[in-house]
Formats: sequence, structure tokens, C-alpha cells
Amino acid sequence: MQKKRVKAHRKNTRWITAIVVAAIAAAAVLVMTSLTSARSPAITVTSLSSALSECGGPTCGQANAPVTIEIYSDFQ
Repeated sequence: MQKKRVKAHRKNTRWITAIVVAAIAAAAVLVMTSLTSARSPAITVTSLSSALSECGGPTCGQANAPVTIEIYSDFQ
């Protein structure tokens, strides 16, 4: 009777360990996926010099545009 209990306990312990390891692996995959998707920007920004040459000055586009982007940069 005691041997059956020990076997059942070991079997339960193995299942619990397997479930915990699988949950940790799934969480690691989710974290890595979110980190890699956060690194790739949805909008690519051209350099300031190319933007100035395309627009001909420090402003570009319509004056009454719904979105305004201000760029501050330092060459150091």
C-alpha cells in the first residue's frame, strides 16, 4: 500500500514539474516575441539631412496637418 502511494506521489510530482517547465517556456517565448516586435519600428524615419533636402527647409507638408512631428537632434 505504501509503495503505491509513493509511486503515485512521484507521478504527480513529475506532472507538476512538467507543467511548470512548460509554463516557463511559454512565458519565455512570449517575452522574446514581444521584445523582437518592439524593436522593429513600424515607421522608418529618414535622416534629417534627406528630409531637409526633400522639403527644402526645416518644415515639410501642410501647415494644417492633423499630426505634427518635431525632431530635436544633437550631433555629439
